[in-house]
Amino acid sequence: MKRVIDRFDAYMTSMGLNDNKVTVQLNLTNGLIGKSRKPGRDLSRSVVEKILAYYTDLNPVWLL
Repeated sequence: MKRVIDRFDAYMTSMGLNDNKVTVQLNLTNGLIGKSRKPGRDLSRSVVEKILAYYTDLNPVWLL
């Protein structure tokens, strides 16, 4: 099963977004996206909520 970060990475690629832009747009801690990619890690519920609130074209069923 894919992690949320893996699907969000696919969305970021398709939309031409990078870690820095997402971090600034969502007011996240520096490095949070990169740390979420490490084995055994994923995006937290609060970050997913920020993502879905900001990127309204992103399908929440697909992301989760």
